[in-house]
Amino acid sequence: MIKIKKAVVIILSVFLLTGCMSNTKDMMKSFKDYNSKKSSYELTGEMVIVSNEDEFTYNIKVGVDNNTNYKVSLINTINNHEQVILKNSEGVYVVTPNLNKSFKFMSEWPSNSSQAYLIESLVNDINTDSKSTIKETNSGYEIESLVNYPNNQKLEKETIITDKKFNIKEVDVKNSEGATLLKVKVSNIDYSPKFGGDYFKLDTLVKENTKNEEKTTTKAKDNNENKTEESNNQENKTTSETTD
Repeated sequence: MIKIKKAVVIILSVFLLTGCMSNTKDMMKSFKDYNSKKSSYELTGEMVIVSNEDEFTYNIKVGVDNNTNYKVSLINTINNHEQVILKNSEGVYVVTPNLNKSFKFMSEWPSNSSQAYLIESLVNDINTDSKSTIKETNSGYEIESLVNYPNNQKLEKETIITDKKFNIKEVDVKNSEGATLLKVKVSNIDYSPKFGGDYFKLDTLVKENTKNEEKTTTKAKDNNENKTEESNNQENKTTSETTD
């Protein structure tokens, strides 16, 4: 009788474990299926970066057209300083609109690293990490995944928080100790954006007569210039880590 009871317990345990694993796979598949289809969208929210004892907060606006054209605006909430990352058919640019300055980068951005504010990047992180996990919460789901930030080795993993429909609400990027060093809080995502014909054009961010000031650099040279810029202000550090 005792052996029979043990056998029943083992069978039930295996059944429950298998059911749980199947449910987890289904949830993860649902998240990826839903978000992989979002190739065009406009996202607004807030990004917080923790650097040593300091926190830097940015209002963020992201426009993506068919996973081909990208426009990311970062506005420092303290000094209202704006920098824009722009990718179109002509290349990848970092633009400072109020200074009419633009820098062209020989870069594979955004596919060369994780990007906490790009949906396709989050899906790619999960696909890359075979040990990524998902769990259901009262308000939606939480997904844990490894990340790839070549310029900041402290960033190792992320928690993606969604609602019940798998819409992304927050992304927390953490170090090995679990401390959040980068946080993106999404206030709204429009999956049917109406981008104007010049939305992704460089001319809309810098005046025509200053285009000849644009600097084209190789990736190696970008790294050296970025290091100099990082010593000047946190905005440039944030942008260089994002684009390289």
